[in-house]
Amino acid sequence: MRVSFRRPWAAASRVLALAGMVSIALSAVADDGDRLVSIRGFGGWAYGDTDGNRYLTGSEEGQYDNVGVSLALSASPYERLRISSQLEVFSDPTSDDNAEVELDYAFAEWAFSDAIHGRAGRSKHPFGIYAEIFDVGTLRPFFDLPQGIYGPTAIAGESYDGIGLTGRKRFGDWDLQFDAYVGSLRFEALEPWDGLRDEDDDAPGDDEDEELVENKERDEVVGFRLDFETPVNGLTFGFSGYTGTAQDDEGLGGEEGDEPGEEEEGELRNTGFGLHLEYATGPWTLRMEVAHLDEEDEVATDAAYVELAYQLTDRWQLAFRYDRADTKVREVDISDVPTLGEHDDLAFGVNYWFSTDLVLKLSIHQVEGNRLALPEEADLAIDTGTLDDETTLVSFGAQFSF
Repeated sequence: MRVSFRRPWAAASRVLALAGMVSIALSAVADDGDRLVSIRGFGGWAYGDTDGNRYLTGSEEGQYDNVGVSLALSASPYERLRISSQLEVFSDPTSDDNAEVELDYAFAEWAFSDAIHGRAGRSKHPFGIYAEIFDVGTLRPFFDLPQGIYGPTAIAGESYDGIGLTGRKRFGDWDLQFDAYVGSLRFEALEPWDGLRDEDDDAPGDDEDEELVENKERDEVVGFRLDFETPVNGLTFGFSGYTGTAQDDEGLGGEEGDEPGEEEEGELRNTGFGLHLEYATGPWTLRMEVAHLDEEDEVATDAAYVELAYQLTDRWQLAFRYDRADTKVREVDISDVPTLGEHDDLAFGVNYWFSTDLVLKLSIHQVEGNRLALPEEADLAIDTGTLDDETTLVSFGAQFSF
């Protein structure tokens, strides 16, 4: 659910009102001694400047309005029942003075046993390392997540609508955390080749420049994640995967005469899977992921990143990341502009931690390709052959949690 407001304070006032009501609820249960209701929050602000294309927090003119805050609420009215929800309010730099409020998740969790819990509602998407903590900037070394997997490449969603099971089981020195779910998956997708579909019918620059990021949904999704905590201190690894259907661009429905259970015409099979590894010990943190997404008859994307952080002192941290995504486009011929399917981001960062809940982050990104880095008038640049396939971003910001 996404609601747009003409002014940022209009959205913020609703979140502040919600926070006030939660404070009253917390006061009401404070005398019980049991923590029936809890509230958590996290957010951040960043300034970004690029040498041309728009990418992440930056634009050629310099972008100050990268700000957002999330409010997470949890209540346990019964011993086995926990209800969780999260609202996010954030600026929308692609619109004029707009802010948006989004319901990230809202689900009920029932403990069948200590090892198995069931969930129903809009739940966090169990995929890879970061999908369940999209908005918690104090749990990662860079302001933004690696975009090849967690950006608008349609690989990892922030939440799914449906039912699922989650749990943990110990096997000797190994610890297994598992998730399984069915429902629909929500995500944002950026398809910079979208304007090429009608290039034969239009002259360069005829069409108004439209936002390329679209909200998409996969239905009839079945997915899982397995996380293994090894006997080696700080080493975990795991696997994620899902499959579901998505509507094609023509939106065709099934035809008469289809056999029961036969996939309807106009529905495309989408399958995604990934491998992840994390090693955190002492001052070092290493995270690595690879993922693949196959969108039948449309695109296939291979993505990967390696992220390394080193804590110099209690305050200072250095960070490095290489993030890559390679998309093969089947629905449109992009042979004249192959950079539309390419993304390589080499990033270096320096962070100053006031505490574990407040950090300043400075980073520089050198990006090659236009899969995720595009100018303001992307369609016009593509049509006229003036697309710049190299982008440098300098980003500075602060992130907090409580």
